[in-house]
Amino acid sequence: MANFVKTLGDFAFENLIGLKEIVWSTNVEAIGERALAGCKSLGERFGPTNFIPPSCTYIGPRAFRDIHRLDTIIIPANTEVHPTTFQGSKIWTSSPFNEDGDDSCLLVDWIKFHQHDNYPLHAIFAKTQINSTDIICRLCTDEEHLYSDIGKRLYNDKDRFGRTPMDYLNANPYAEKFDEMVLVRARILRLMKIDGIEN
Repeated sequence: MANFVKTLGDFAFENLIGLKEIVWSTNVEAIGERALAGCKSLGERFGPTNFIPPSCTYIGPRAFRDIHRLDTIIIPANTEVHPTTFQGSKIWTSSPFNEDGDDSCLLVDWIKFHQHDNYPLHAIFAKTQINSTDIICRLCTDEEHLYSDIGKRLYNDKDRFGRTPMDYLNANPYAEKFDEMVLVRARILRLMKIDGIEN
């Protein structure tokens, strides 16, 4: 999607079955009603499609309806999401909520704030507004992560979708990429300082 695009209009790609991935415009502000409904192949590969850009302020009714391969989506906290946006989608069916009643509002809240509650590294690496310095500072000063098994936490700890923290970082188009060893070295240096090995 070209970066001058600000709106993905109502019904824009509805039932476009062959659509497998979207690289969002960095300036998109709204995703319209049923804009991607029925795009059954969308989300086949975990990547840019799964990250709604920080510029997006609104996602309309049933915009992602009946998308059966899109199991994860990262939405900025300030984005307004219609309660029916994910009706019939894999995101809805694999969540802790049902399609009926007030659960639809809970689903949106869960997607935006809680889907990685048990996986803090995944949550950090999935953020749409973060750079490598922020990541390193957060992880190196967080004792829970600092004293955990670095290799296991960074490379092997899989969330409910079977993805590691580095899967999120590598797929995230809004995060600065950096060599994993930069993070490991920074954390080791931090440990050495805490233990008094360095001044």
